[in-house]
Amino acid sequence: MTRVVLFDFDETLLRFDSVGNFLRQRIGRSWWRFTVMVLLTPILLPLVLIRATRWRGARVFLWLATVGMSARQLLQAYEDYAQRCLQAGGRWCANADGIACLQTHLAQGDRVVIVTGAITELVATLCRVYSIPAKGIVGSSLRPFAGGWVGDRHCYAENKVTMLAEIGIHAPWQIVYTDSDADLPLLRGAEQRFLINPKPYKHDRIRAELGDSVQVLRWN
Repeated sequence: MTRVVLFDFDETLLRFDSVGNFLRQRIGRSWWRFTVMVLLTPILLPLVLIRATRWRGARVFLWLATVGMSARQLLQAYEDYAQRCLQAGGRWCANADGIACLQTHLAQGDRVVIVTGAITELVATLCRVYSIPAKGIVGSSLRPFAGGWVGDRHCYAENKVTMLAEIGIHAPWQIVYTDSDADLPLLRGAEQRFLINPKPYKHDRIRAELGDSVQVLRWN
């Protein structure tokens, strides 16, 4: 039987938050977008800080970062952003150990899927630029709205399980690699669980539910 191996993306295969950094760069490089962001921040910050409402707040910032862009321009913006991150290096690197792990699973004939809250097309661009061999990506989607783009489906927490089922992947899966306690729904369904460079509070939350069944890996 072919094993199913699931990888998170941000802070697992990459060392950084791909969407958050994309939005910061897009807004920060435009004086008027930045001005509007400053005006909106007191209203939106509480939404962004609370996990249950974070996607709603992020949709507004996403619209602000993309208003005036066509679908083709948005894809080009992803390309330009990925190239800037690659050239910057440092904290904007991929985890080489994670890429090597993914390549090993592919070589073993496993079905490898990147399951991420990040935007699918952005992830695909970053994978190509960073030479990450992505054979399957399940991520968040966007839709056009009022001259810009906003989040449509958010591939996050329980939604990851739902969206995997829509492409025929059902628990139990064999292996999950993630950095986040938001992926507890994935970890619950895994036979082997790996936590990548976890922040202490995330590790504590996962251990509180799953005990010592999760193995911590330190990837560089």
